[in-house]
Amino acid sequence: MADQRLTDKSALSTAADGDYLEIVDVSDTSANAAGTTKKITKANLVGTPFAGAFTDLSDVDETSATLLTSVGRVPMVTVDESTEPNTTKLKFERLPTFTDLLGGNAIVKGGIVYSGTGLTYRAWATSYIINGRYIDIPVSADVTQTTADATNPRIDVFVVEVTTAEPPVPSIVIVAGTPAASPVKPSIDLSTQVEISFRTIAALATTDTDAVTEVIYDENLGETAEWDLTDTPTGANMADTTDPKVGTVSITLPAYSSDVLGFTKDAVYTYVAAEVLSFYMRITTGLTPKSNLQFRLKNGTDYWNFNSKIVNLIDYGYVQSDTDWQLIQIPLSSFSANSRSITQYDEFELTFTDTPIIEIDWIVIQGSVINPSDLPLLEVVAGTGVTVDSSDSQRPIVSITDTERIQNTTVSLSAAQIKSIASANIEAVANPGAGKFIRILSAVWNYTYGTAPFDAITLRLDQTCDAGYATCPFSMDTGFSRNREGTYALNQDFCPNSNLYIDAGADSVATGDGTMKVYISYQIITV
Repeated sequence: MADQRLTDKSALSTAADGDYLEIVDVSDTSANAAGTTKKITKANLVGTPFAGAFTDLSDVDETSATLLTSVGRVPMVTVDESTEPNTTKLKFERLPTFTDLLGGNAIVKGGIVYSGTGLTYRAWATSYIINGRYIDIPVSADVTQTTADATNPRIDVFVVEVTTAEPPVPSIVIVAGTPAASPVKPSIDLSTQVEISFRTIAALATTDTDAVTEVIYDENLGETAEWDLTDTPTGANMADTTDPKVGTVSITLPAYSSDVLGFTKDAVYTYVAAEVLSFYMRITTGLTPKSNLQFRLKNGTDYWNFNSKIVNLIDYGYVQSDTDWQLIQIPLSSFSANSRSITQYDEFELTFTDTPIIEIDWIVIQGSVINPSDLPLLEVVAGTGVTVDSSDSQRPIVSITDTERIQNTTVSLSAAQIKSIASANIEAVANPGAGKFIRILSAVWNYTYGTAPFDAITLRLDQTCDAGYATCPFSMDTGFSRNREGTYALNQDFCPNSNLYIDAGADSVATGDGTMKVYISYQIITV
């Protein structure tokens, strides 16, 4: 209707794709320098939302069944917005999945602890990825390796195995390897299993002799079998025989608003970040969100500290719904230090705040047991001379095929070898074979003086076709220790099919008693 304002017209609540809208085409100045009025359909104006993005999401099923154990677990992607105005752009071909981020199978939180008896371990996992699916159904069990072979060692793999039911039911399983002189890890079913850890069992072995276990509490014996009890909480039973998890006694603690349990070792113990603090704990009732534990490894006023609400120990093996004994495993790398200088400790302190009745048993610090979820991720990228076989994401194989890569070797010379070096030279690098020669990149000579000098001889790196390729920058009659990089003569002849050796122009008849180390960097060059 003429002379009617747009606001007076009837409203349209839903626009169809074929409906028209008014638009000014600024690129067309035929009607006006500012542009030409035209019409456009809703479909052409809006286009296809997200066209070209997220086009291969066939592997993502957003049904409630799939997301049952994955709520809040979508990978986060961030964009660097450091510029003003923001100019950084991020384009997705699709949403990243856990297969992209972690290779399809991984232990997010889990591990094993050697029990100290026989071939039995406590294995657990609270979050893990199997066949690209994130699962946070806790599982733990005591498992035992089968009897060792009489002749050869073997490698067993500890895995979480899930059923195909919904939700999946997890269990702890040991996949036994094949005994051999040089054993290899057995393959696992990556569609239903993920590796927690592995152990090598020697021929005829009846215990794990590799695990290093420092026992803080087991049978309440004190030094030297355990650490001495130095701080007893009020009302604590430090030798309860009612129902221990390990051995004959355990610790039973009444409810506390605040109290401290402390142990001391006669000698200091060296901190090793790869080790773990492990202990059994049982809570049957009374746990609240405020219940808190603080762990400290101390050396005087310096300490490593780990503080956590008990309910948050789920990432370290604790399941609140389980009222039986549970193994808690806290990597020492999770502790924070109050001093950069602290390297050792001789006290263990456990502070309880607003806690219910708690039972504790077998407090240990354990190392030399591999737990993948505690280790940093290492990414190896294929390139020149480096190939990566990742067909098994749990056991990628890295092969270095670049024969001309830089290599390093160290040669140690005794006093007797130095004295006779001219008549009995010492090989530094073996003969690389026909059509190849050794190219020296550097040589550092590290001389440790004894009590008497040698004669004034000069050590050097030689090859059969050219002597003095790299020369020690000081004479052996020096009366003090020295550490210098050697000198190099330019335009030396390279000697194909020849080894590299250390010699001198003459032997030393003097009674020198020092020693020498030669650090050599080199390449094997193909002619």
